[in-house]
Amino acid sequence: MKRFILVALIGVFILFLNIYNIPMKSTDPFENVDLTPSLNTNNVSIDINSISKVINQTSSKTVDFNQYDTVVVTFWATWCTSCRRENAIVNDIIKNNEYTSTYFIGICVDSDDTAMDRYLAINPLQFDSFNINKDIANLFGNVSVVPTHYIIDMLAKTVTKHIGLLDHKQFLN
Repeated sequence: MKRFILVALIGVFILFLNIYNIPMKSTDPFENVDLTPSLNTNNVSIDINSISKVINQTSSKTVDFNQYDTVVVTFWATWCTSCRRENAIVNDIIKNNEYTSTYFIGICVDSDDTAMDRYLAINPLQFDSFNINKDIANLFGNVSVVPTHYIIDMLAKTVTKHIGLLDHKQFLN
């Protein structure tokens, strides 16, 4: 009976918040992020030069994105089963040289900065992966689901945003 009363009270509280449109505090780290205009997809604007600059500042190596036809930026997490499966798919694609003109980048969104390093020690990736930082978050806006992909066509200057797992066949298309 006590459990029923507690559940009912919580339900009434949530209903009260919705009726009076009282916002609940968001825990989304990407909320209210400004977007830099340049490449557009739906409601997403991405400046590829800014991405290149931030990645090159974060990385130990310099990457010229303009030498690639496509850049795939994937937001992932070490605890995400779909992300782990997809990382293995991308590793296979790279090992088999299926996309020689595509540059893959992983952005790990784990709140623990050491989680990615521990994961990579056991599961090495064939592509560059970085912990998310404020500069990267500011470029991509609202990324609240992993995996989320931004597939940037460097030739057409377009961006396709895909939320969820991409399997091998989808990468080939």
